[in-house]
Amino acid sequence: MLKAGTAWHLSAVRQNLPAYETHLERLLSHTRLNSIHWVNFDQRVVTLKTLNK
Repeated sequence: MLKAGTAWHLSAVRQNLPAYETHLERLLSHTRLNSIHWVNFDQRVVTLKTLNK
């Protein structure tokens, strides 16, 4: 379920996930969104994470 102010972000990042997460946090800080539900599909691992302001 999504509430107003929430978005989904889908990615397929294989390496350096912490740097990618930092990028998403910076993106979030420049929007009116309150949170981003981030789903990353790696070859063998699916990561689900919610980033909040």
